[in-house]
Amino acid sequence: ETTETTRRDAGRAHVYRHDGTAFVYEATFMLPGAEVLTNDYEFGTAVAMGDGVAFVAAPNARCCHVSSSGASQNNGNGAVYVYERDTSGSWSRTQTLQQTHLGNNGKFGRSLDTDGERLVIGRYRANSYAGFVPRTGDAFLYQRKH
Repeated sequence: ETTETTRRDAGRAHVYRHDGTAFVYEATFMLPGAEVLTNDYEFGTAVAMGDGVAFVAAPNARCCHVSSSGASQNNGNGAVYVYERDTSGSWSRTQTLQQTHLGNNGKFGRSLDTDGERLVIGRYRANSYAGFVPRTGDAFLYQRKH
């Protein structure tokens, strides 16, 4: 979909819940306006849901990596957006997970899995850092705090 306020490749994630008989639309997640206008983040490439929490990956998201020269880079390092459902059933974005120290084009969030309490985030293009072999993958484990 292309309009004045969105890009075709901005991405969206739609939430449906099963009411016992059929799936019923509940919510749509998308990037905030300023990010939608300028991104090719691949938002929605991977999704995972647990009890009252949803994770939506944007493995090409730009973040705040600083190069060795001190220059800020827009780099496709990736991000995972966390959404939580409140007691009224409304969803809101509560957190953005990024690994800013890992270098460029890592595709953090290329894969996701959760049990609702723990989240595993895959990254398939780890650059050479801290002893890792170039172009190997890695995974990050997060624990939900209550």
